[in-house]
Amino acid sequence: MNQPIKPLNVLIKGLLLFLLFNLVIAAWQPGVGQFSLYNNIFPGRERLPFGENPKQSYNLSLFNLDAMFASHVIAGTPKADDEFRVIIIGDSSVWGTLLKPEETLAGQLNEASLNACGKNVRAYNLGYPTISLTKDVMMLSYGMNYDPDLVIWMTTLDAFPNEKQTSTPLGG
Repeated sequence: MNQPIKPLNVLIKGLLLFLLFNLVIAAWQPGVGQFSLYNNIFPGRERLPFGENPKQSYNLSLFNLDAMFASHVIAGTPKADDEFRVIIIGDSSVWGTLLKPEETLAGQLNEASLNACGKNVRAYNLGYPTISLTKDVMMLSYGMNYDPDLVIWMTTLDAFPNEKQTSTPLGG
């Protein structure tokens, strides 16, 4: 009862499965970057993912804003009625290179339990450790989707030169 393997049938079935798989991925593509286990199974990150050396930081640098924000705590935190939402944008000084999340500017503001306009201030660290105005504008544009009441943009004149705008994959 063993039937001989017909290579043409195997090839056709393989191509059909490949085509079907690609069509499913293409249909789902807009949402792929927005899918994350963070904020669902694991708590959201206080900072955007960044790692120059994955072996030391146990982290990868992502260059997809959807994926970066999907892992951030802001994506899993609906804005409460009594929340005064602050987003902080900037370079490594905002992100907090060599600092724990609670030691960053956003962490310090959250620990201070501040009030503004009768609401509780909640600061979100949207800094990313590269220096580029283009990158900052991209972060600002994406961060506006989360309805901030205040934006703190930490920048310096060093972020203005043209060569800085394309020196990072995220900015260029």
